[in-house]
Amino acid sequence: MLEALKDAEVESFAKDKIIFLKQRIGVISNGSIRIRSHEHGVLTPFTVGKYKEGMIIGHGESDKNITTHSQTWFTSFEPDTEVVFFPKEAFNKLWKL
Repeated sequence: MLEALKDAEVESFAKDKIIFLKQRIGVISNGSIRIRSHEHGVLTPFTVGKYKEGMIIGHGESDKNITTHSQTWFTSFEPDTEVVFFPKEAFNKLWKL
């Protein structure tokens, strides 16, 4: 488990900042994230959900591809939102534990 954690990166976001996955998987460690989509129209985005501490973004296998859909994006919902990001391979090792 410690081997997978060595590749983790913690990023902090101010309120309403866009969060980019950059081919990573994130675990929310503080605050919350709003998940938005414009799947039904670019001019009419809608909120898919609000993810809080402990929830995972970018791991389609665990959320039915909600957070990996090409029309989905993330914004920090609270000040000082923190996400621990993992490379996909490292996260998948942790996920199997």
